[in-house]
Amino acid sequence: MSTRTRFFALALALFTLAGAACSGGGDNGGGGATPGGGERTADEGSGDSSDAKYDGCELVSAADAKEILLEDATVDAEANASGLEAASCVWEVQHEASFKLLQFQLYTSPQFYGGEAFKDEEGFESVDGLGDDAFFLDTMGIQLQVRDGDTVVILDATGFNIGGSSPLDKDTVKGQLVDLAARILAAV
Repeated sequence: MSTRTRFFALALALFTLAGAACSGGGDNGGGGATPGGGERTADEGSGDSSDAKYDGCELVSAADAKEILLEDATVDAEANASGLEAASCVWEVQHEASFKLLQFQLYTSPQFYGGEAFKDEEGFESVDGLGDDAFFLDTMGIQLQVRDGDTVVILDATGFNIGGSSPLDKDTVKGQLVDLAARILAAV
């Protein structure tokens, strides 16, 4: 992964956790579901730590990443699973002057939901009809956070062109993230 991509992945991960507490996590177990279908290539790996409850790269599949990022993506295994989440996956597309990321985290504790922390931020937009509470945060990318009981789903789509605008259509991506989050919640 390039230094530029590592920087933006780290920045987005820190931004995601800025409003959350620093403890908690998922319980151990097996299983997983594939709400979006699709398959990973052999070199992509699982993208999750061995103690994760779900396989994040099955919950957010290659097909999901391609639909949102508009081209084939690969798993960034180095950026996956910090140990606090029940599942995570980072899909990326890199080119000489651009990159796209689709990041996913699943938590089994509501403390990771950032609704209160981000409600006064520019780019905050409530989302009705998804889980118990949900919002978009449109800043560096388009982030969707959903809380449903103790389950928290965070999806973040980012596209960047050096010297240009995002290669992703925000309104389209918002609809895709809502659909994906609903499928994830149904699968877990």
